[in-house]
Amino acid sequence: MNQLAVALKANGSARNKLVSKVIRKPLVLSVLSLEGGSGKTSLSTNLGYLAWRFFGLKTLIIDLDQNCSLANFTGIEPPSHTESTVYTLFQENFEGEWPLVSVFDSDGGVCIVPGYDSLSGEMISARISRELILLGALRNGLPDFD
Repeated sequence: MNQLAVALKANGSARNKLVSKVIRKPLVLSVLSLEGGSGKTSLSTNLGYLAWRFFGLKTLIIDLDQNCSLANFTGIEPPSHTESTVYTLFQENFEGEWPLVSVFDSDGGVCIVPGYDSLSGEMISARISRELILLGALRNGLPDFD
């Protein structure tokens, strides 16, 4: 039996300790589909919630979907200005404050970066090496997440 299977069978805090030893941090999961309504937001939110609630992992969910449904799905008011959304992370040489919103609890166990409805527009698609922009933001100043 592999280490993860053993960790998942344990109970309570013993499980959390075993899982945190087995899972390489930070663990990054991407949920992708070109099809609308395929459950990307539902799956991402539920995975984030389960990682926090059952394994004690501090979780970050970044909404890159142009429908920006993550904010609504998690019960928060969608931000009205770009500084409070994922748009911030795509700015040239981002070194600012992460636009994090704590959901499900107040201690920051699960945080989201709300989406921005024009993210897929010319502002991002015209940028050279746009696929590396988010990676740069993640490497520079990301708060501590599992």
